[in-house]
Amino acid sequence: MPEPPPPSGWTSWDQVRLFRQRLKSHRWSVVAYLQHLSETDRAVVAELLDAPTGAPLRIVHRWTQDWYAIWHDDDGQRRSVADARELFLRWREDAEAGTLAELRQVQSRMTDERFASLSYFLRNPRWEATSNGAERAGRSFRHRQGPHVNLRSTAAIHALMDIAASERRREMSPAEEVAVGRSRRG
Repeated sequence: MPEPPPPSGWTSWDQVRLFRQRLKSHRWSVVAYLQHLSETDRAVVAELLDAPTGAPLRIVHRWTQDWYAIWHDDDGQRRSVADARELFLRWREDAEAGTLAELRQVQSRMTDERFASLSYFLRNPRWEATSNGAERAGRSFRHRQGPHVNLRSTAAIHALMDIAASERRREMSPAEEVAVGRSRRG
């Protein structure tokens, strides 16, 4: 039985397989911040977006790049809260992104309260934009604290008590003396 022709826009099934393999291995690059990608990864993303079935990928890619643009301008500087809010509203109401069910679901969850929570770092220029800053601050706080004891489970405490008791029994029992050169059998 002959193999059916590839989908429209493709010339061979090998092209389809290669696209599928590349998309599988670079799926996160499509939604990554472009400035953080290497030239090789950018070339692969461009290839994926230009594929015959790349229309949904182009929507997702543009939409995620618009997300990154909400918080920082082209020079990497923070936006004002008002500018970020305007871009956020435009991003949330993006009709083209609304054609994809997954993006429409994300758009519906992005409320004004969510924006206020996400944009809090824009209000103070000394605050970091990512949770990494919060993690670093929390870690340094913990390192400055005094030692603390983690409570253990009841089972772990009983196991430790059993080990300590068996060690004490072994210490208290007389050591078996073995005469050198004598058989233990008598």
